[in-house]
Amino acid sequence: MSMKVAFLGIGGMFIGIVMSVMAMTNMIPPMIYIYIMIGISFFMGMSILMVSILLNGVMGPFLDAKFSGRNLIAVLTASKRIKLMSGREKSGMTKTEMGLYITPPDTVYSWPNGAKGGIGYFKYGTTLTPKFIKGMSKLRESGISNFGEMEKLNEEAMKDGKEFNIRLD
Repeated sequence: MSMKVAFLGIGGMFIGIVMSVMAMTNMIPPMIYIYIMIGISFFMGMSILMVSILLNGVMGPFLDAKFSGRNLIAVLTASKRIKLMSGREKSGMTKTEMGLYITPPDTVYSWPNGAKGGIGYFKYGTTLTPKFIKGMSKLRESGISNFGEMEKLNEEAMKDGKEFNIRLD
């Protein structure tokens, strides 16, 4: 994004210099020069503002993923927010600003804009697989709502010489 903003700024400076030279050499009347410079300044300011809003908001990662061919990952963060990030995929890993995410083929989906990606969980550096989601649903149906409850059931089963298993079929 900084290159686009820099390009707009350099373009505005160039136009300003050309207009100043034209006003000094009386090629254009000074009042028209002022009106043109106000219009150009307003246009450049609004362009920079719109580029900044679009690329730093929700649209930025979507546009980046669409036009650069990157993966788009929706990361579930520690603060219970979803952060959209684009990242390069290399050898089954997607590198984002929050780190590396393992992206096995069964966790890669298509977004509406045609980009590939998935849902990542901030702590584990992996995208959520369908088996994981199905397993968590089965655990909830069994009345297990957190990891501590599952550990207790596993310990009780181990005391009896068994293993704690839930079938996903």
